[in-house]
Amino acid sequence: MKTFLLRHKLLVLIILTVIISLAFAFYSQRNKKEVVQVQPTPIPAKQATYKSLVPGISTKKDVIDKLGEPIKEENNGNLLNFPSSNPEIPNQVIIEEDKLSFIKEIVTLKDKVYISDIEKEYGSTQNILYGPHSSSGFDLYVIPERGIAYVGHEESGLLLEIWYFTPMTFEQFKAKYSPAYDYSTSPSKQY
Repeated sequence: MKTFLLRHKLLVLIILTVIISLAFAFYSQRNKKEVVQVQPTPIPAKQATYKSLVPGISTKKDVIDKLGEPIKEENNGNLLNFPSSNPEIPNQVIIEEDKLSFIKEIVTLKDKVYISDIEKEYGSTQNILYGPHSSSGFDLYVIPERGIAYVGHEESGLLLEIWYFTPMTFEQFKAKYSPAYDYSTSPSKQY
């Protein structure tokens, strides 16, 4: 037997390699777990928030806890006015069924918030509406899937207002929050 092994070393090595390979294949096939292709869950668009208040989720109590007592309540307590950086125009909060529905934040230069800040956080938009401030170049830019809109001057990057709301379609937004705005070209942009 010893002489047989010595004479046929190559044959023995090949046979051992085949046996080891078959044993490895059998073992790995036996322990192989079924690979399931999992489709990644789409990440929802980031909803805009104001001072950690989330439209559609935060309650009236949450609003008062975060912003303090309103300076004025209207519409049976469903429209709350809070101080803004403009002493003449308050921030407004709309409550529907005890939930925060809408916030209109008044923006001044003191706030140091610009269109680029919003676009960096939520993206840009092609949804533009024209209204009362359009003759001065300030149009309403709407990102409805993120629940944010702003009245801004595209060329200067300045803001007058930022609106926060529950994400919805552009048409729903237009009907609910901006009936005074339309699709017509801004008077300041007509040539």
